[in-house]
Amino acid sequence: MNTLLWIVQILLALAFAAAGLFKLSQPKEQLRTRMAWVDA
Repeated sequence: MNTLLWIVQILLALAFAAAGLFKLSQPKEQLRTRMAWVDA
């Protein structure tokens, strides 16, 4: 059970890191079309 929780935790961390890297690597103009909070 402990191993399963570690695997789930690592997968979630990778998913959040991928989402963050996607947002950091895109230009503001491209993000603005999908996310209204970019200008704030």
